[in-house]
Amino acid sequence: MLSSMAENPLLGVADIVRLPRMFRIMAVYFIVYAFISGLVTVTRRIHQGVEWYLSYVKWLWDGKNIPPNDKRPQLLMLDIAGNGQDAHRTMAAAAGEGARDPAAGHEDQGSKSAQTQPAQPAAISPKMRGPPVSLAQRLSTVKKRVLTGVGLGLFGTAWVFSGNALFTMIIILQCIVAQLEYYRMCIFKGIYPARRISMVSSLILYTMACYAPQYHELVLPLSGTAIMVWFLLMRPSPGTISEISTSFMGLFWCSYLPSFWIRLRFLGPVEKTRFVALLNLRKWYPPWLPKITPPPDLWTQGAVVTWWTFLSIAMGDVAAYFLGKSFGRRKLASISPAAGAASPNKTVEGALGGLLMSVLMSLLGAWLMHWPIWPFTGALYGTMLAVVGLVGDLTASTFKRDAGLKDSGHILPGHGGLLDRVDSYMLTATPSLIFVQYLLPALRKIVA
Repeated sequence: MLSSMAENPLLGVADIVRLPRMFRIMAVYFIVYAFISGLVTVTRRIHQGVEWYLSYVKWLWDGKNIPPNDKRPQLLMLDIAGNGQDAHRTMAAAAGEGARDPAAGHEDQGSKSAQTQPAQPAAISPKMRGPPVSLAQRLSTVKKRVLTGVGLGLFGTAWVFSGNALFTMIIILQCIVAQLEYYRMCIFKGIYPARRISMVSSLILYTMACYAPQYHELVLPLSGTAIMVWFLLMRPSPGTISEISTSFMGLFWCSYLPSFWIRLRFLGPVEKTRFVALLNLRKWYPPWLPKITPPPDLWTQGAVVTWWTFLSIAMGDVAAYFLGKSFGRRKLASISPAAGAASPNKTVEGALGGLLMSVLMSLLGAWLMHWPIWPFTGALYGTMLAVVGLVGDLTASTFKRDAGLKDSGHILPGHGGLLDRVDSYMLTATPSLIFVQYLLPALRKIVA
């Protein structure tokens, strides 16, 4: 028996039963110890994650609290405005002294020229500009972004293939954070939306998308009615246009549009793709392990399409970021002034690189998933993801720039808030569902 153990250290349950009594007790002890240790570790990590999540939600709910390292552009603008006011007072005092000085002639001519000439902006002192960013700091930021991106990729893979119930629960948690980050930006503008009724409406929206998709699209207009009832009946004064519109926008942008990912994820049945044939998982599965039948909602058409869509968007974002940093010469403002004003650092080369990477990933996915006319459908799907994802990115940048915030939050190291990471996914859920649920079946009928 000992010689067989030396030859094959991976023993099955039947081999353990044939061991002597002492070895069997030790084996059972180590198995129980490993199970309990793992359970305790997982429980501790879950508890820490829940505390961390709740503390971040509380921080968002408090509104105008900012982290110490949040370098908001509006702080710089406030400093510039303050220095400008001081300079204006100094110039006014000097002008007053000059007017009272008899030796200073041509007073009327000087006042007229001062009125006709535009005021010069206050100069920014070297102290306000801050120290230059070193190469080590830039590499540290890139390292944080890469590590966070890899962690999010692994988490996203486990999340998509975790089943319908867990997928819905996690996307609800993300929706709460994203919606609160958006409402925090509104509060920085002095606008106070109906946060409570919007959060309750979001929970109802995702519940209907999960369990009653036929009534899913009816929740948004009913939620809008509930928001108006709250503003008119539950407050001493009626809401303003800004408060009402931002309440609707937070519900629409951060809850209604992403809820279509649930509709896409729930598409079935089990998907027969080229993944299994390429990986040949049965060959690598150890024969001494018991045969496990996974739940039917793990490997479905919706799960595979959702995961590959997430992957295409993520790889497009990565390519756009690094290619734009390395080869970007022409600013996006040269094509669209509004888009360039929303995100001045974006370049045409970066956008084209993201488009190319998204198309390549979608082509590979279309081939693996047996899409009809896969060169055409893959290229079309990738182009749609890149363009709509860029619009979502610029939408979030517009909101942040208007609120005077650099990031929507600080939940992700190197990325900022959750909206800073998922902005490309907000608008792509609905066209992805339409493409997969309606366009692909129509093309299959035409090809057949």
